[in-house]
Order: sequence, then structure tokens, then C-alpha cells
Amino acid sequence: MKRLTLGFVALCVCAAALAALPGCEGENKPSENGADSDEEDSDADPPDVGFADFPVGTGSGDGNPAIIYVAFDATGEVGRRAHWTHGELTVSGVFFSISPSCDTTQGVALSSTDGEVTFPLTTPEMMRLAIYPPVDAAFCSFDLTLAATTPFRLEGTLDDGRDIEVVLDLGGRLRFRPDSDHLFYRNGEIFHWLAVLDLGEFDISDIGGKLGVDSNDIRLDVIRVDAEHNTGLAGLIADRLLNAFILVNDADADGHADPDDFEAENRLATGANVNAGSAASLCMDPEEVDFGEISVVLRREQEITFCQCGVPEPVRVLSIALQSETPDKFSFVWSETLPVRLLPGECFRVMIAYEPSTAGPDAAQLVVITDAVMSGGGGLFSVPIGALVRADIEQMSLTCDQADGGVADAELHPFGQVPLGGIATATCRVGNSNAAAVYVETISLEENEGYEFSLHADAASGAWLFGSQEAVFEVDFRPRDRIRRENAIIARIRTGDDEPKERRYSLRGMGVAPELRLDPFPSYAFGNVPVGACATQLIEIANVGALFLEVASADLQDEAGGVFDLDLDPPPDTDDVDNLPASLGSEESATIALSCCPGERGSYAAMLEIRSNSLLVDPTYTYLPVTCTGVDGARRGEISPQPSPPTERATGGEAGGRL
Repeated sequence: MKRLTLGFVALCVCAAALAALPGCEGENKPSENGADSDEEDSDADPPDVGFADFPVGTGSGDGNPAIIYVAFDATGEVGRRAHWTHGELTVSGVFFSISPSCDTTQGVALSSTDGEVTFPLTTPEMMRLAIYPPVDAAFCSFDLTLAATTPFRLEGTLDDGRDIEVVLDLGGRLRFRPDSDHLFYRNGEIFHWLAVLDLGEFDISDIGGKLGVDSNDIRLDVIRVDAEHNTGLAGLIADRLLNAFILVNDADADGHADPDDFEAENRLATGANVNAGSAASLCMDPEEVDFGEISVVLRREQEITFCQCGVPEPVRVLSIALQSETPDKFSFVWSETLPVRLLPGECFRVMIAYEPSTAGPDAAQLVVITDAVMSGGGGLFSVPIGALVRADIEQMSLTCDQADGGVADAELHPFGQVPLGGIATATCRVGNSNAAAVYVETISLEENEGYEFSLHADAASGAWLFGSQEAVFEVDFRPRDRIRRENAIIARIRTGDDEPKERRYSLRGMGVAPELRLDPFPSYAFGNVPVGACATQLIEIANVGALFLEVASADLQDEAGGVFDLDLDPPPDTDDVDNLPASLGSEESATIALSCCPGERGSYAAMLEIRSNSLLVDPTYTYLPVTCTGVDGARRGEISPQPSPPTERATGGEAGGRL
């Protein structure tokens, strides 16, 4: 939208009298339905388009007066940082600043005969003012006199989902200043105007950081800007709101903003701040503050000087404010007393401080609100402020506590030996020793396919860590086999750079279990045994695993019946105590004896069955098949145990299976 630099309005001076105003530039056009000014007793009634008219002034149509119809509308509901859904304006009259004096405090004031009338802006309501001005005149400004209570209301939703309500008095008037020299009206003519609020031009994006917090900087879900809420910014918002209004000729007299209405020949005036002052200005030194790149910093300060460098009229500095999405980092150290009146060349100073509490880029604005008039700015001056805080990744720690309470290793956490199917849990910590805060973006495992390791770090991922703070999480190791497994924790941490940095911490663990070994194995053959004699073989049951092996029993399945014999307490034991059942520690063993005593010739077979918890499967059955052959030979007696041939190791098989 075209913005008007407010100041003293220059008038179009015509050689002819006011009655001959068509010779001036910036002429507003009467409606095609209006009466010709040269035609006597012209009918000034409005076209019948279904409007509800609210008279302003006492004109009755007698004397062939001019009539100005003003309708209201809004366009561009999606503004910058907000989506506006409802707006209304309550009007009680109008005011004309008459040429050539152009005194904005003295002129023609007309009241509404209906008192206060509320006009919707964002809904299509057929309502308008019917203004009966008293005489032919050119005027330098046209004001809508607003109601004393809730004169303007605007409601919508910010882009972060919070509701916003704006209720302002706008200084009691909505003033329109001509885009050209002046506006005019003449007896016998009908004018159709449209006061449009261009919501797309109502920009609050740079002050959003200060909206929506209470006195304790607590974020609010509903933001209010009125006489009691956000009062420090109400004037600034009102000024921007007024500059978003435009007055146009309603070319088709339908009361709604159409593209043709905004053509240059139909533009009449732009909204303006009634309370605007002179076209003075401020010069700022420095014009921009950059605290620079900071590694570890507790506080930096910067002095800023503002000087009056405009026209001779004084400037009143009304207020100053720091606006930032991170308001806790920026603060005032001191400022000269406000409000202050500055003549040309006079200055005032402020000192601001920056104390970073988190890593990353920071930005703020020092906003100065004055009664000076800027083009489109309404007395708003600002100084951009920037900084970049960095933390040192080397000051970040990543460790896991030792199970025995010992000192954590800086690079590796050994889970040690964990029983198969069991779980070992380590408590781990990512700590920040920087003065600046850091952001822990993610904590993950290096090898996600290493299913023996699992991570529980939801609370630590996405955490801000200030100085000396840490985030705690857990890692589980659940071994599935007896192979040493390795993995690593990866912490991705943002220290203020564009890309996160990584800290790595190694994990190691091994699954263990008791493991049964038989000797001999996997089978044993007694060979030829003379009928009437016995052959005996010692069987060693050993634990070659890391945990206790529980050997519950040894049973002999002898299909021949009586040919084979099992002795659980064989010589040279003399304690008369069976060696089974037994609990065998690592590398411990128990011995039993197996004999074959054939009573007649023939081949015989049996199965030795050992029940244990080998490989932590209980019960686990280990089998040893044995055979012997009865032959004619020596007298009945015993054959000494035969030495065992080289054997393979027996490992515990699945329950009920055979090896």
C-alpha cells in the first residue's frame, strides 16, 4: 500500500473560487447516479442497493445538498504473523478539516443521529454512513469520530496458534489524509466512498516477541492489546493499524472492496495517526549492534546514542523497549529518564547488556517510540542487535556409571559378562561444563542393528543443558549369544554452530552361561567284552562355562536290561556319597562310571542321559550313546577301565534333544 509521509499537508491552490473545484488535481468523483451540479432541483437520493443508512448531520435533502455515503470493508485477512477473522469499528460522527486553513482541531463536526453505530469490517454487512455536509467545500482531512467505548476491535490468530484481541481507541479519530492535495464535495452531488482496512499491511511481525507474556514473562495463550494489556506497545500497534486504512471511491457503489476500487484514479486518502507530530527524525549511533561471536561469555554491554537530526521542531522520545524471542538474554543497564524532549542536535543515551544462557544465534531490536513522523513508520525507530554464542564440544562429557560404583571410564563402558537372556543396565550422563548452554539434539546408538543394546534416552534427546547441568538416560545390554558385542552411544549436540557436533562413547559386553562338557563324547564303544566279564569307563562331566552348572541327574536307558550299569560314586571315591546331583563352578567337574557286563554273546546298546542347566536352558539334556559286544572269552570278572579315545566337547543341546 502507498504510505503517506505525515507532516504539514500542502493544498492545491486554484485560481477559481471553491465552486469551481473541478479544476484542481486530486478530484474525487461523484457517483454516476448522483445529480449533475448544473441541474437545478437535482434528486440527491441514493441508489436503491439495499443498504442500511445511518445519517450524519442534519441535512434533509432540501436545498440540494451533497451526500457522501461511506461503507466499510477489510481485505487481506492473512497478515504478517496473524490471520485476522473479525473486525469492527464504532462511529459516532465525522469531522472535516476545511481548506484553506487545514486546522485539524477546528473544522466542521457532524454527529450521527443514531448515536454510536458499529460497522463490521470482516463480514459482508450492507451498512453505511450517510453524511450530509453543510456547504460546498474542499477539505484537507476527513476524520471518523470514534465511540468512547470499544471504538475499534480486531480479533484473529497468530501463526503460533494463539488468539489475539486488539481493542483500541485510536486517539478518538480515524483520520484520512488525501493522497493528492485535498478532497471536496459540492451541492447536488452524491459520492460513494469505501473505508478499507488492508489487513495484509497491518504488520506486527517485529513486535511479536513482546506480545503474549505477562509481567513475569509467562507465555499467555490469549493475547490482548488494550488499555490494560500490552499498553507499552498499544500506541505502536495503533499507529500501524491506522496506516493500514485507505479511503477509495467505491466505483460500483456495492460497499465492498474490488480491485478496480484501488486503481490510482479511485484512491482518495490514507489512514493517519491523529496524534502524529512533526517530520523530525532521530539519528542512531551505532545504527546496528553486533555483539559478535562469543565462545563463553557471561556479559557484554553496549552504549547507544540517539540524536535529534530532523527539522527544527522538537521530538519527544516516549518510550524504549527491547524486543526479542529470547528476552531473558537482553536487558537495559541504564537509560536517561523518559519521556525526554530533544531539540535538534540534542541526544539521549541508553546502555544495553547481553547475557547468553543458550548456544546459537540471538537477535533483538531496541525500539524507540517517539512523536516524530517517519514515512510509514509513525515515530518508530529501531536498532537491530545480534550475537552468536558458541560452546566448546570438548567441554561436554558423555559417560556411563560403573555397576560397582567405581569411577566411570572416559571412553568405554564395559558391561562385562552378562548371563544369556539377562539384562545389564547402565546409567549414563551427558554433561555440560560450558558457561553457555547447549542443545542436545539426539542421543542414539551407533549400530541400530545391534539388538543386544537398547537405549532409553527420550528425556535426554531434545534437552537444553545450561552450565553444570546434565541429562541422564539408560542403556541396556541383553546378550543373545556368547560372543563379545560392541556398540557406541552418539550424542549430537548443538553448540552454536550451524551443524551439530558429536560425542561418542563406546559400549562392550559379552554373554555368558554354564556349559556342560562330557568326556568321552559324542559316543562311546566298549568293544568286545567277554561274556561273564565287565568293562568299566569313567565319564567326566565338566563345566567349561562362566556360570555355575547345575547337574541334576544322570540316567541310563538300557534296552538290553541289566547289561549296562551306572555308578554315581565310582572308585577311588570312598565317601559313599553320590557325585550327582552337583553344582559345578567354572572349570569344575564330576565323575561317574559306566559298565558293560554281557551275560551272553551279542551286541548291546544303551543311552546315558545327563540333565542340567547348560547354556541357561533348564532342563537341558545331554546324551551319550554307548555300545558293547559280548564275546566268548575269559572267566566272569571285571575288565579295567579303558583309556578314552580323543573326544569332541559335549555342549548342552536343546531340551529333550540329542547331540
